[in-house]
Amino acid sequence: MLAIHSLVCYRQNGVCEIVGTETKTLAGQTQEYYVLKPLRSQGATVFVPIGNPQLEAAMRPLVTREEIFCLVSNIPDCHAVEEQNPRTRKELFTAILNSGDHAELLALVQSIRRQRDALQQEGKKLRVADDTAMKRAEALLNDEFSAVLGIPPAKVEAYIRETVHA
Repeated sequence: MLAIHSLVCYRQNGVCEIVGTETKTLAGQTQEYYVLKPLRSQGATVFVPIGNPQLEAAMRPLVTREEIFCLVSNIPDCHAVEEQNPRTRKELFTAILNSGDHAELLALVQSIRRQRDALQQEGKKLRVADDTAMKRAEALLNDEFSAVLGIPPAKVEAYIRETVHA
């Protein structure tokens, strides 16, 4: 059982505090749930069934400072997301966002930023779906890195720039 008041990442909810457990009866079945409070959405509550291996596996511990430094240091070597078909690209982005894989999230952000910059040079705009995916990935990374590093989410981008260029 996970510790109450510990921080975890849960799917696209980002960093959440486990505030307790609660027993609920739904459709005639009684089940115990972890009660999670997302840090970025104070009014939200997420219930994760205890004993559901798939959903419990989606709750993962936060990365360490050392892991963040390693991830950020490797940004210049990130592979680009090359998929051009809009539907397949959106599905790929959704899978990356749901995976919580930091290296993939960073690669997604870097790829979309490069594409955005290239399009701006041509006087064009980024697809809305790409922009939305990039902002979502940035929010997930900023929330977690902020919680681990003890800095405001707005300062994470500066930390990343400084680390990459160090």
